[in-house]
Amino acid sequence: MLPTEEIVSYTDIKGFVQKEIECELLEKVIFIPEGDYHTESFRCAELVKIIELSSITYSRNLIANGYFNFKKGNFGASALAYNEAGKRLSRHDESAAMDAWTQAFEASGRWLGVENPYVFDPLQQKNVISPKMSDALYKYQSDNGLPQTGKLDYRTLDLGSDVKLHKMLYKPPKSQL
Repeated sequence: MLPTEEIVSYTDIKGFVQKEIECELLEKVIFIPEGDYHTESFRCAELVKIIELSSITYSRNLIANGYFNFKKGNFGASALAYNEAGKRLSRHDESAAMDAWTQAFEASGRWLGVENPYVFDPLQQKNVISPKMSDALYKYQSDNGLPQTGKLDYRTLDLGSDVKLHKMLYKPPKSQL
């Protein structure tokens, strides 16, 4: 016999749902939202759980905004969008995440005036920030009172972007014009 399916809640605009769940111990509860979301599940003994559903739509918006801002020459905003897309995509599509991060490296290089902002690391089998790019990030972070990590972290990219992340996350570029 197949389990019955019943809609018990919808996610909010940020992709969160809070729902009191009643189930037997060790019964498995599965959330299968409609649209471009991945499935979450957990085993019972938890009665209330906040579930974050990663939306592919949000990642698509970020990629589109990264591309749009790069073409406009707004490299800080492009780097922020691509970097966040890479982080979100890494949960379920490593190849797409690597592509987004490579674009984030390229946009950051343009933003900070670094040629060859990334190199291929054969040990990791992926592109990584080049030593020159890392040095430029350390300098930017130092000049702006940020923790000096030499990495593309959120605080650094947020400061370098004139577009806030939430505007790029929830809206495709055409709605920003």
